[in-house]
This record gives sequence, structure tokens and C-alpha cells, in this order.
Amino acid sequence: MVNLMLVFPKQYFTFGKVLFTIIIEVITIASKQNSGLTITNKVYEYRVLNHLSQTALAKAVGVSKQTILVMEKGNYSPTLKLAFEIAIFFKVDITDIFGYKEN
Repeated sequence: MVNLMLVFPKQYFTFGKVLFTIIIEVITIASKQNSGLTITNKVYEYRVLNHLSQTALAKAVGVSKQTILVMEKGNYSPTLKLAFEIAIFFKVDITDIFGYKEN
């Protein structure tokens, strides 16, 4: 097995994470411009009240930590499936965590 750290220096992995974050931000901005609604959420509040890290919540619902991060910042609207998975995880109705506002 090839050690990727020998093939790709550490700065490439850091650059990849930054690039991923920028791509998510661009997609989010573009999607917000096409809709009259903004999805709101209380993921941060529920996560903190349950003493969970972003990593722990991400693992529990099957997404990356970055997905939880951008969702909490309001820069990502989850799929309906993910929204239900989060609500089920916290044992609340989906509308307790997710809502919408008109732009």
C-alpha cells in the first residue's frame, strides 16, 4: 500500500479541505439565489444541548463534519432524508429543528 503522505505533501491535503469548503460555499450561494425560501435550522442548539461534537453528530447521521459545520452556519440546506435523520436522532419532530423563511 502506498503511503499518501509520501506521494502528496501535507499542504495538498490542507488545500483540498479549503477547496472543498469554497466549493460548498459557492454552491450554497448559487442555490440561495434561485429560491425565494431559505431553510433555517437549530442543529447547533440541539447538538450543544446534547453535549455532542460536530464529529459525533456527523458520524451518527452518516455525513462529514464539514456538512454539519456548513449546515449550522446556514450555508447548506440538507436533503429531506438528512433532515429526517437528524430529527430522528434527536427524537424530535422535523419542524422542531428545521423551518423556512421567505427571502
